[in-house]
Amino acid sequence: MVLFLFALLCLTIISGVLMYFIEGKTGGFASIPNSIYWTITTLTAIGYGDIVPQTGIGRAVHSIITLLGSSIIIVPIVIVIGEIYNSLYKAISGRAEEK
Repeated sequence: MVLFLFALLCLTIISGVLMYFIEGKTGGFASIPNSIYWTITTLTAIGYGDIVPQTGIGRAVHSIITLLGSSIIIVPIVIVIGEIYNSLYKAISGRAEEK
């Protein structure tokens, strides 16, 4: 889980810096912290709309970041649900895990 959070942090910072250099000061990307804020809202699928990419390359990168955000949210949820299912299955079927 720590590795996942580290990868998420790296992805957020790299995406924010990348968008800052692609967009410049257009559309609200006035600083790297603003760009990282935009990346966080995009990865979490909130997307307030206060900062919007204006260039074609920026919009393409936005699309990729949005898809990555969906993947990043879905993968841990599937893992947690799978573990819950396995625990419930073992409890219902009477199979205790031996340690």
